[in-house]
Amino acid sequence: MKKVVINDVEQDVNVFDDELKLCALLKAVSNEGFEVLYAQGIDIHSEELNYDQVLQALKNAYAREESLNVKLWNFNSARQQSGEDSRDFLRRVEHLSRTTGIFQASTTGLDDGQKTAVNNELERIRQTMAQVVVVNGLKDLQLRLELMAMHDLNWEKLCRILSSRSSAAESELKLDRPTQVPNPVKQEVASSHSSHYHQSKNRHSKSRRCYECGSYSHKYADCQYIVCFHCKEKGHTTKNCRELSSKDRLSYRTGN
Repeated sequence: MKKVVINDVEQDVNVFDDELKLCALLKAVSNEGFEVLYAQGIDIHSEELNYDQVLQALKNAYAREESLNVKLWNFNSARQQSGEDSRDFLRRVEHLSRTTGIFQASTTGLDDGQKTAVNNELERIRQTMAQVVVVNGLKDLQLRLELMAMHDLNWEKLCRILSSRSSAAESELKLDRPTQVPNPVKQEVASSHSSHYHQSKNRHSKSRRCYECGSYSHKYADCQYIVCFHCKEKGHTTKNCRELSSKDRLSYRTGN
C-alpha cells in the first residue's frame, strides 16, 4: 500500500514499485532467463539493476529476427511435406531463398549497367540454388530422378514442369469425382437390384398368383380372404362350397 495524493486528498493505492516488479520478473523468467541475461552482460545481483533494463534485455533476446544460419538451414533443408502440392512447395522454397538475404549485394558506386549485371548474376545464382533444393526435396522419387537426368533443366523449365503436372493431377481428380459413388448409395442400389431380382425370381417360380391378396404362396381358390357367395364364409369359393349339392357345385364350375 502507498499513500498517494489525488486531488489534494491522500488515498491508499495498491502500487508495485520498481523493486517489486523486478523481483516478480526475475522469478518468472527462472534459470533460462538468467542465462539469457548473463549472455548479454547483465548481472542480476547488481544493486543498480532495474526493471526496465531487465525487460528490455529480455525483449531483445526473444524478439530478435532469425539469424542467417537459421535462415540458410530452413532454405537448404526444405522438403515437400505430406499433402503439399508441388507448386506450393516450389513457391515455399522460392520464398525461403529470397528471405535469406544472401543473394543481395551492395551496388553503391556502380553505374546502372553494372548494377543490372550484378543483380542478374545474383538472381541466376538464387534460382540455381532454389532449383537444387526443390528437386532434392520432392517426395515423388520417379519425378525426382527424371528431373535430375535433365541436362538442360533450369528454374523456368522446372516451374513449367511442376505447374503442368499439378494441373494435370487436379484435372484428373475432377474427372474421377463424378464416377465415384458413395458407399451408402452403392449399397442402396445393390439392395434394390437384389430385391427386384428376388421378386422376379419368385414371380417366375410360382405358377399362379392369388388375385384376392396378391400372394404367390397359394392359388386364388385356396386364399383365406375370399368369401363364398352362397354361405358367406371365408376360405373357399362358391363352386367349392360344401353346403351346395353336387349338382349345384357342378353347375358353378361349368358355368351352366
